[in-house]
This record gives sequence, C-alpha cells and structure tokens, in this order.
Amino acid sequence: MQEFCLLWIVTCIVFIDFLLYSLLLPFVGRLVIEGEVGSYFQAGVLFGITAVSGTLCMPFWHYLSVKSAKFSAILGLVITAAACWLFGWYIHNYWLNLAARFLQGLGCAGATVGSGCLLSDQYKRHTMITGGIVFAALIGPPLGGFLFEMNPAYPFYFLAILCAPLAISLIAIQEDRNTSEETVSLTSGTTSQKSRSDFCSVLKSREGSIWSRHTLNKKSNATVSKVFSMPSLAVLIPIVLCNAAVVFVEWSLCARHAEWAPHIAGLYLTWFFLGYIITAQFVIDYFEDEFITIAGGLIGCSAILLITIESDVWWYFIILLVCLGTCTALVEANISKALQYVGYDKSAVLELTELSVRLGCIFSGILGGLMVHLLSFNVTYHTFAILVAIGAPVVFSITFWVEPPPEEIKPTQIQLQIQEKRDRDKKVEIIQESEEDDDDELTDVTITAGESMDVDGGLFSI
Repeated sequence: MQEFCLLWIVTCIVFIDFLLYSLLLPFVGRLVIEGEVGSYFQAGVLFGITAVSGTLCMPFWHYLSVKSAKFSAILGLVITAAACWLFGWYIHNYWLNLAARFLQGLGCAGATVGSGCLLSDQYKRHTMITGGIVFAALIGPPLGGFLFEMNPAYPFYFLAILCAPLAISLIAIQEDRNTSEETVSLTSGTTSQKSRSDFCSVLKSREGSIWSRHTLNKKSNATVSKVFSMPSLAVLIPIVLCNAAVVFVEWSLCARHAEWAPHIAGLYLTWFFLGYIITAQFVIDYFEDEFITIAGGLIGCSAILLITIESDVWWYFIILLVCLGTCTALVEANISKALQYVGYDKSAVLELTELSVRLGCIFSGILGGLMVHLLSFNVTYHTFAILVAIGAPVVFSITFWVEPPPEEIKPTQIQLQIQEKRDRDKKVEIIQESEEDDDDELTDVTITAGESMDVDGGLFSI
C-alpha cells in the first residue's frame, strides 16, 4: 500500500515540476511586459531562472536525501509551496517574482530527489515520471492560461495548493532506515567512521550522479574530459541548441502575439506537445538509423524556425507547432542511442539527457530573451534556425570519424543455465567445506575433553 501511495506522490511531484515551466509558457511575456519592467530579457530570465537554481542545488539535495529522503522531499515541497504563494501574492513585483522562481526550482529539486529515493522500484518510477510529464505537458499551458485570465495570481496559488497535501501525505510515509548496505555504499570508502556525514565525502562516494534527479544505481562514466571530447560535444551541442530553440519558440510565440487570450495561447502550445507525444510513441519505431533521424529532425526544426510566424489564420500555427513537435521528438527520442554510440553508459545517458533539457530551458530564457531585447523576434528565430541547421551535418558525420562501440555479446539461454549450475555447485562446495571445518573443530574439542578425563582419572587413582 505504501509503495502504491509513493508511486502517486512521485507522479504528482514530477507533474508539479513540469508545471513550473508549462504553466508559465502562455503568459510569462505578458506578465512582465505589462508589468513595471517591460523587457523580453527579464521575461526570459524569469522563465529560465528555475532551471538554474534546480541544477545548482542538486548536490545539496542528494546529500540531504542520503541522511533522510523523506525530510528532503517534505522540505522541498514546503519551499516550493511558499515560493509559489510568494509569487502569487506579489504578482506584479518583478524582483520578488524572480526570487520566488529561484526558490521554486530549488524546492522542486529537493522534492523530486527525495521522493525518488523513497521509491524502490526503478522501473515503476521511470514509468510514473513519464506519465507525470506527459500529463503536465498536455494540460499545463491551457490550464495556466485559463487561470491567468481569471486572476494573474491563480496559477501560482494552484501550484501552492498542490504542494500542501503532498507534503502532508509524505509525513505519513514510513521511511525505510534499515537499508544499511545502501547507506554504507554512499558514505563509506576511504573516509573514516567519524567523517561519513561530511558533505564532500558523501557526494564523492555517491553511486549515481549528483547533478541528476534520478537516483542511479551506479556511477556513470560521464567524466569532465569525456563530456568535453569532440564526439561528445558533436552530439550534445546540437541537442542543447534544439531544446533551447524549441522552448524559446513556445514562450516567445505567446509573448509576441499579445492579441491572443492566454487560454488560446495555451491551447496552441498543446498542439506542439500532441505532435511530440504521438511521434515519440507511435512513429519513432519506423526510423532505424539514429543519426539520420536526428539530422532530419534538426533540419525540420530549422526549417520551421525560418518560416516567419506571422499570420492571422489559426490553423497556420497549429500546423507549424505540430510539425515542430514531431521534429523535436525525432531528435530527442534518439539521444540515448547517439550518446551510447560515443561511449556513454546508461547512467550517463540519463544524466546527460536531463542536463541537456535543463540547459535548453536556461539558454531559451536568458539567451533568447537577450537576443529579442537587443535585436528582434525574427532575427532571433533565424539565428536559432541557422545554429540548429549547422548541427545536422555535424551529428550525421559522427559515424564517419567515430568508431562504433564494441557490441555486447549476450549469453545464450544454455550458457546462462550452465553458469547457474556452476554457481549452485560452487555454493554447495562452500557449504560442504564449512560443514567439514565444523566437524573437525568438534572432533578436536572431543579429543581434548577425553585427554583431560584420563588425566583426571589417573590423579584420582593415585
């Protein structure tokens, strides 16, 4: 029962984490431009600052989750709820809004890391995380626009209200503090017993990544030198640019068309996510070569960005956004295969995929907002389009100058059965040896006792 409740709590926390972005997309430009600041750069910073704080504080939450994952999750939810309430209460104060957005990212990172550590089933956790993201992507933009029309503060009060019952529910969850093997693996190593609670030693011996919200079972092979190698950068840079361009289109399109009602802008964005989800679930299996697929998706995104998004026809935007979602899915659905090709393991793939999305949110807000402020919307769209288009041949050429990884030879069923038999025989031998040792010790004890009795008999006879 507790595992079932935790599944839903984790899903709701991930839902809130994604809502921090999708809920804000339809009105972030309108909120800032109509406020006291009036700059698209400030609007972009307000949108992207959450990803900055969520990334920077991730090591702290991993450290705290080692001590108590339950406390980490509850504290993160409390911070998120307070920050959302602060944002709603001072809705037209930009600098307090900026501080509140920073705290939202900080708190939600703690909630996701802590709740993920409480959940033991990794497969179910991944499934529920995906479900939470999909649900938030579909209903987030129109819901945010609808609530903003009613009252600009309502979207943030809604997020605060969602956090409160989750924090109360986690109080009733019993944390398993008997996982000593797991705790020792995180805190042991070269450090002594007294220094296991030290921040640096805990993070150094962390099995998974300290920059990812995923609680990985083993340390990834993503080192600094490996990440900044040419094959790695040839994959990561185009992916980050694609994510940045797509997220920039989402929030800037709504900011540019101020004549749209917020809920209408949210409904437009829903078509992007529909195109993305349909492609990722049903279409992507028909594409076999990951590098050709990624290159094609990058070219498609670039072509859509080069089209001037100026029209009064409603279906024009729907077609463009559906196509943009389709091309984005072609790129992101093949990231894992491309990263594995250049030498990353599965843990590193999860870590780098998540970081690429975060970096895309940061660059879309800060860099995109600055370019619009200094130049114009069209120049920014075309600049992103050119950069994304350059990444297509770079990704496509990887197979020509990077050696493929050695294929993993999986054992056959017969080989597995033979290995299991050997393991069983080895265990039997160990048990028999231990029993023989016990018999020898018992024999020695019996002989010693018999000798002492003979001696005693001799003494008494005397």
